[in-house]
Amino acid sequence: MSTYDGTWLMIKDEHTYSCPELIEFKEGQVLHFELHENSENSILKKIEPPRFKEELAKTRYNFISDHRIRFYRKGTSTIVKNDNETITEESIFEFDHQRIEPTKTTLSSKEIQELEFEVVWNKEKIQILFNKELDNPAVLRILKKHKKEGRKIILEDFQSTLFCSFYNNGRRDLLVPIKEVDNDKIILYGFPRAPYEVIGKRINF
Repeated sequence: MSTYDGTWLMIKDEHTYSCPELIEFKEGQVLHFELHENSENSILKKIEPPRFKEELAKTRYNFISDHRIRFYRKGTSTIVKNDNETITEESIFEFDHQRIEPTKTTLSSKEIQELEFEVVWNKEKIQILFNKELDNPAVLRILKKHKKEGRKIILEDFQSTLFCSFYNNGRRDLLVPIKEVDNDKIILYGFPRAPYEVIGKRINF
């Protein structure tokens, strides 16, 4: 595999509110793709043509690792000094992208979705429960009154890469690729900060 081969997932952090995005490199250009809102039988498809293109030679970037690239883009940030004064200044923003790889597993999608895991990332515990409401009953009652949906994790597939797809109010908000999964563990990668890869343990037996 060459340096730029494959499809790369834009890594979202707590300050990124856009929908999941993919990029590919072709003939000296960076192609930016969005995904169709609804997957077909849990298969993700990118929207063609690309949302936009840019020339790689005109971008500023570097490789964090063989499978992670970081772009540096100019923008503006606003600093609030007090109730009456704000300062706007030019800033450089960092955007990481992770090359996705086919998931290693001998399990079927149905078997994977019956498993439950707990992942710890930077002391934050994340439970991986597929197709189940993640909000507590009180929150769900409030959401239903406003005709809204709660949070769920759906198992979805793009080019043999399986993802924990985090949905909020029926909208795909975050994609976390699965490197490997078996009956005892799940390995997730593509986190916004180190460690970029974590191992989760199964919690239901």
